[in-house]
Amino acid sequence: MRSLLTLALSTLFLSGCVTENSYNGSDKPVLENKINNDGAARTRIALALQYLSTGNNSQAKYNLERANEYAPNLPEVHYSLAYYYQQVGENGLADKAYQKALAIKPNDPNTLNNYGTFLCSINQYDRATDQFLKAIEIPSYIRVAQSYENLALCAIEFNDFTNAESYFQQALNHSSQRASTLISLAALYYAKSDLYKASNLIKRYDDTAQVSSRALLLGYLVKQRMGRIEEAEKIAATLLQTYPSSMQANAIRDNQLRQTEFEVLREKYRQAQLDELQEGSQSNQIIAEPKIKVIRKKSPVQASNSEASIEQTKTNTQDD
Repeated sequence: MRSLLTLALSTLFLSGCVTENSYNGSDKPVLENKINNDGAARTRIALALQYLSTGNNSQAKYNLERANEYAPNLPEVHYSLAYYYQQVGENGLADKAYQKALAIKPNDPNTLNNYGTFLCSINQYDRATDQFLKAIEIPSYIRVAQSYENLALCAIEFNDFTNAESYFQQALNHSSQRASTLISLAALYYAKSDLYKASNLIKRYDDTAQVSSRALLLGYLVKQRMGRIEEAEKIAATLLQTYPSSMQANAIRDNQLRQTEFEVLREKYRQAQLDELQEGSQSNQIIAEPKIKVIRKKSPVQASNSEASIEQTKTNTQDD
C-alpha cells in the first residue's frame, strides 16, 4: 500500500504581478510589469510536474532548474526537485534536495510530509514517522489528515498494524469523509477479519455518494467473507458494468482475487501474526542443557587390577 502515500506538491499556475504607477511630475499612468519570482518559479514547477507525469523527464528537469533560478530560496523548488530525483531513482540526490528545503525553512509542513513519504519509500520507518509527526504538529498545517494517512500506510509497510489503525482513526478525526482513509482503514479491518467494522466503514464511504472500483472490490470481498453471497454478486455485477476495464474488474472476471491489494494485505497481516507468535514462543521457551557426567563401567579385569593396586598401596603404607 506504499504506493498510496500522498505528496503535497504545487500544481498552481501563477502569473507575474502587474502594478500601475505614474512617473514623477506626470499624471500619465504607466503599466509596469513586475516579475514575481516566486510565482514564476511555481509556474515552472507546475509545468515540470506535468511533464514528469507524462514521462518527459528532460523537460521536467529543465523547468525545475529554471524554477531554481527564479527562486532558489523557495522550499517548493527543492522538494519538487527531490520528487523528480525520486522518480528517476536518484535517492541520494533526492535526500539532499529535501535537506536543502528544510535548511531554508525547517518548519515547512509540506516539505516535512513529502520527506516522510520519501523516507518511507527507502525503508526508513522511524525517520519517516518523525517527519510526518513534525508536519502534523505545525498549527497552520491544513493537510493533517493526509499526513496521518501517510503515517498509517507507512506503518502497514513495516507490519506496525496497531499504530496504523490509530493513525487512520486520527486522519478520520480531522476529515471524517476522507474517501481514501475510509477505504484504507476498511481494508485493514478486512485483513484482520474484523468484517463488521470493515462493512461499516464501506457504508460510510457509500454515504459520501462516491463510487470507485477499489471500494466496490473491497465491498465484494467483505460480503463474500460474511457469507452474504447474493449481496456480493450484486456488487460484482456493478463493478463489472461500471468499471469493465479496471484491474479490480479483471481480478473478478479472471478469478485472480488473491493478487488484489486487499488479499495481499490480508496475507501480510496473517504472516505477521504468525511471525509474532513464533517469536513469542521462542522467547518463552526455556532450553535446558544439563551437564551429564558419563561414568564408564569398568570391565571385570580392569576392576580386579584396580583393587589389587589399591591393596598393594595399603601394604606399602603399612610397611613404611
